[in-house]
Amino acid sequence: MRALVLGLVLVFLFACQKKEDYIKVSCPSEKQLVEVLKKFNPELYIKIEKVQQFEKVPLCEVELWAGARYAILYTDPKAKYLFPTAFDASTGENVSAKKVSQQKNLPKDILEQFEKHVNFVVGDGKDYIYLITEPKNEKAEETYKNLLQWAKEKNMKIKIIVRPEDFNIEGYNTAISALCKKQSFDQMLKGYYDASADCKEGRATLDKNMKFVNAQMGLTFPNPIIITSNGKLWIGQLNKDQFEALLK
Repeated sequence: MRALVLGLVLVFLFACQKKEDYIKVSCPSEKQLVEVLKKFNPELYIKIEKVQQFEKVPLCEVELWAGARYAILYTDPKAKYLFPTAFDASTGENVSAKKVSQQKNLPKDILEQFEKHVNFVVGDGKDYIYLITEPKNEKAEETYKNLLQWAKEKNMKIKIIVRPEDFNIEGYNTAISALCKKQSFDQMLKGYYDASADCKEGRATLDKNMKFVNAQMGLTFPNPIIITSNGKLWIGQLNKDQFEALLK
């Protein structure tokens, strides 16, 4: 509904001004925009990429990262109102959707945050990928086995972030036992919950990973999640051709 309202507003604005004449506006600062957006989701990581006047309309276009997801929105010069999208009145094209569809790679500063949550490194080589996964998840384990083979062929490392999904209680408990016993990731996949191997450090590690991936990065999708070293994001299982394409 809000998108429709903005579309109608833009139609009106374009219709009421001459082509050679338009109102120039000063856009809100990045700091101001972050403060406004944090009101909706205090935990979500917000990085403003660019703020500029939108075409010849007295609105500002904001390019940003909402966690690990690239987004575009529109606001008035005082950042009092936010609009999720804009339509070209002459063509009916969704302008913001077109830009977002051109998928940007995750920037370096966001990738560095994932690095802080790596629990295991499997394989050798200079190049690497991040794998967000969990034990007791057949699809995630199958993807890991495939990645092991493909990464070996490419001489790549797999940097593993253990993020149990909310409903996977068995996987959460199994991961705690493995972390507390300081076992390898392969041992974690084969293991089970051991009540005698339950430590605060293990729980804290998993809880931080879950908060980081789910709340701060906004990746609430099921495992597995793959991120390449140059910032390409893939969610779910994949075949070898798709893996090859990710690395290009």
